[in-house]
Amino acid sequence: MESEKRKPKNEKPKLKSQNYFGIVIFLVIGFLFWGNCFAQQNDRTANYLFTRGLDYYNQADYELAAYLFRKALAVSPDHQGAKNYLKLISQSEKPKKIEQTLDKIEAESGFQGRETFGQKQEAALLEEKLIAERKEIIKKTLRRIAIEISMEYLWAKGEQSFELLNSQGEMVSKLTYPVKGKMTIFKGEVGFLSKFFLGARYGSSDFKKTVCSDEDWNIHDPTWPYGSDDYVDYQITKQGGKSEVEFFDINFYYRLLDLDKEYTKQKHLSSEGDTIFDSWVVDNLSLDIFTGYQQQKGRYGMIDPMSEYLRFDEDTWYYATGLPANIGLDSFYKIKYKGPRIGLRAKGSKGKITTKVWFAYAWLKTEAHGWWNLRDLAYWQKGENGSGVDLGFEITYPFTSSFSAGIGFNYFQYWQKKLKMYAVEAGTPWWEGYQDRIRNADSRIYGPSLVAKFIW
Repeated sequence: MESEKRKPKNEKPKLKSQNYFGIVIFLVIGFLFWGNCFAQQNDRTANYLFTRGLDYYNQADYELAAYLFRKALAVSPDHQGAKNYLKLISQSEKPKKIEQTLDKIEAESGFQGRETFGQKQEAALLEEKLIAERKEIIKKTLRRIAIEISMEYLWAKGEQSFELLNSQGEMVSKLTYPVKGKMTIFKGEVGFLSKFFLGARYGSSDFKKTVCSDEDWNIHDPTWPYGSDDYVDYQITKQGGKSEVEFFDINFYYRLLDLDKEYTKQKHLSSEGDTIFDSWVVDNLSLDIFTGYQQQKGRYGMIDPMSEYLRFDEDTWYYATGLPANIGLDSFYKIKYKGPRIGLRAKGSKGKITTKVWFAYAWLKTEAHGWWNLRDLAYWQKGENGSGVDLGFEITYPFTSSFSAGIGFNYFQYWQKKLKMYAVEAGTPWWEGYQDRIRNADSRIYGPSLVAKFIW
């Protein structure tokens, strides 16, 4: 084996998991919408309606206030106090005036609450109905304006592979870098204009050391003392491996569908109280389409010690002795997948359980750079028309009004066919006679996760 030689000048620093790109994304989103978030929170708690019996939630939601008092007028159409109160709400540009002048209006009009609307029993039923309807309106409103930040802890497995084939499609060589360990994923999302959402995601790895492999087929070795010719049918070496991965994506969502159980019941069921229907139909369901941009980059290293060296020729296995061995191995392979994406996302709730599923497809360009230190070989690869899929789900339970937690699953796969390559070995460029080779790259990462989510 050759001793280790200097690395080329074009070697870039190793990726670091503390890359701050994703954090910057979330800070920008937070800066743009932070003030609006607190303004909405204050408006939800500062005012109230219906003689202080119903909280006033959103200063822009005059339709809700008017709706409640139209219901009141339907019971007692001649009640002047309710009319005056409704008029004030409709004309006021500052909802706090409602609270400030409530006592004065009640005194002038003789308005004394629900008992003036007719029979107590009828008024009680009306109030119960209004509260239920109001909660549903608020629930829909909050779903549209919520700011969501979450963290996901993923137990990841998978691999990055790079394979070389000849022009007939026969395997010549393959490198496989297994990955195993944890990934931390941060997500942020904000909604605006009721049907539009902007979201971003950033993830970085903390993978364990693994054992990677280097496989070769039909190797020409004039010094090979066994077999009937100078070719070895198959060879595999195994050595230490260390991998690092980070990724991000930014997505723009549009809500195609937003339904609840009552709407579905009215459209598809003529009778009330169907227990089978109530058991199987979710309380609400939404469907979003989205488009965006994504990028994943990784660094995969082969390092000492070499733990296995096998050759197979003419139906016989040959084993190297004296292993494991340190031979000065410190090679790497870096690759970046990037491109636009499009996908669908569905979200549904049943009771307090909320489930979200998503699928995205990406059109990728790929760039790679490798360095085999024992050969003093540096090479660069580029490819277009690659593909990627991203799918997963999460199931969460709300422990408070703003915090929920649950479990999830993620699957990422990116693949690139027919990479073009340029190389320099021991200071000499070479590529003639190798451009008919087919070079493919494939990355897969998947695993279960724990999710913690905060909603404002």
